[in-house]
Amino acid sequence: MKQSLYALGTIFLCFQALFSYAQCDPGEVPITFVMNTDAWGYEAYWQLTLATDDCDANPILIEGNLAQVDCNSGGSQVSGGGNGYPNNTTITLEDVCLIEGEEYAIHYVDDWGDGGLNFDILFGNIPVGSFQGTGSGNTFFFTAALPEGPLLDFPCGATPLFVDGAPAEGNNESAGVQNGEPAPEGGNCGLLGNWCEGGINNTIWFAITATSSDPLLITSCVVGTDFDTQLALYEVEDCLDFSTFMLIGANDDGGCGIANGFASTFYTSCLVEGETYYLQVDGWNGDTGNVFVTATTSNLEPSLNAQVNSVTCAPDKGESGNGSIFPYINGGGENFTCEWTGPNGFSSQNQDLVDLNAGEYSLTATDACGNVLTQSYTIINPAPIQVSFSIENPDCPLSEDGSITPNVTGGTAPYEFFWEGPDGFVSVDGINNNLNEGAYALELQDDNGCPFNANVNLTALNEVELFLGNDTTICIDDQLVLSGPLGYNYSWQDESTNQFFIVDAAEYGLGSHSFILSVENEFACSALDAITVNIDVCDNIEEALANFDFYPNPAENQITITSTEASGEVFLWSTSGQLIKSQKLSDFSSTIAVGDLAQGTYLLRYVLGEGRSTQRLFVKL
Repeated sequence: MKQSLYALGTIFLCFQALFSYAQCDPGEVPITFVMNTDAWGYEAYWQLTLATDDCDANPILIEGNLAQVDCNSGGSQVSGGGNGYPNNTTITLEDVCLIEGEEYAIHYVDDWGDGGLNFDILFGNIPVGSFQGTGSGNTFFFTAALPEGPLLDFPCGATPLFVDGAPAEGNNESAGVQNGEPAPEGGNCGLLGNWCEGGINNTIWFAITATSSDPLLITSCVVGTDFDTQLALYEVEDCLDFSTFMLIGANDDGGCGIANGFASTFYTSCLVEGETYYLQVDGWNGDTGNVFVTATTSNLEPSLNAQVNSVTCAPDKGESGNGSIFPYINGGGENFTCEWTGPNGFSSQNQDLVDLNAGEYSLTATDACGNVLTQSYTIINPAPIQVSFSIENPDCPLSEDGSITPNVTGGTAPYEFFWEGPDGFVSVDGINNNLNEGAYALELQDDNGCPFNANVNLTALNEVELFLGNDTTICIDDQLVLSGPLGYNYSWQDESTNQFFIVDAAEYGLGSHSFILSVENEFACSALDAITVNIDVCDNIEEALANFDFYPNPAENQITITSTEASGEVFLWSTSGQLIKSQKLSDFSSTIAVGDLAQGTYLLRYVLGEGRSTQRLFVKL
């Protein structure tokens, strides 16, 4: 049965007049203890003492698992044996007579140290303390008297709000939150039946007694409201038992221009005449201040609406959709039933639908007035994100005149870009100019957070290939010809500008020497390379030379090698130090094909035992 502390026209002046103290001695008041256990109620133990006493010092009450748990939590409790409180239940101790105005202590112990026993201490219908047991133990203090804060902090102490009457006033600055106090779901600002946030911080309550079955318009959009309010209306069987509270209407951010535009407005469906409903008022994210609320009879024709959220990202591998539909009745409350049908035999009686695939969903909603409303809503799959690129390759590898322009379709605009490229390049721009040659990686994200990744390569239109060869060793009596590519401007380390550079070992002497070439083509593309040449004494050269010769030189197709020994090995090198061919000798005369070589100078080296000899070979086309 729904409870109301108010009759129409009655003003609450003396709260204590509601209680009878006949069962208590003069100077005492009856206090009620309500405990809610978790799945391990047998772990709990508590004592009630004066606030000045420790646990086990003059206990007034001893409750819980008396057989196996004590003040020191040193028991060895077990789940069997019926010791202590049952699990997941509510235990009520009524009419515990305590000295009015005296401060008391609850000494709570949990034998496993994980808590799980909640306390509500009531003076009549008004909580004077709400505590949650945690850890291995707590000590809670309360006074056996009405709280100093506003009585409208508790549903049973709610301020009356008269239908079609003057605004009711409240202030939530000193208000708190009770154990188990309900709140609408959060995360949907402006959506009827929801709040922006799901938490509660400083709630106060108003009581509305229906004067007829007509729906109501309830709002804090009243001059004087000075903070960001959240409203929720509940149908209630017992104002002391939050488990009996059923949400029938709510709103946050009604957009009425009062309270910085963040006051709240919602409608109810038909009410039960004479029944009392409870209006909860909270501030968004702990906002506090003065609030004025009204409840007026509404004749607005109800209409069915919904917040529809289509699938976020286009499914590309058979994923399930994440579309959603949150229906509401404009001109009605939250207490309506739903019958849904949808694609592929879909059906549901839930009010809100989530995790939906694309398709059309039809709703038949019946409100508390008996109105039957129908509507259809479409969930859409977005088009897959596709990106093509318009590119301008740079003239040269390092000329910084390349560009990449992405052309994006699909997904949900706007798009965010993140680029990475050569030499530490990063960018968050869509279009990128002044780019070098290299590989560029794009990470794109649309407005729904859907990703798309791609790679783009820029290749210089005029490549410069320069390689002087690997570092090499020549003999003190040798010469090495270094060569740049054909058709460039050349600059060697000694500022000479020929294509070829002759390294005369005798001129440079023993040791390591570096040679550097810079080239530039007609498009001003440049490149730089270096080679280290080690000059050695190369012992036994004369012995190997006496046994080795070849012809013709210059050669076109092949050369003939002669030796006084039917053994040894011949190596053919480029002047840059790259080994091109090698051949072991098994006769006094052998041939090596050179017709597949480019025109130029090569080094032919004959090795016999410890001796060796190197001579230049010219190949012509």
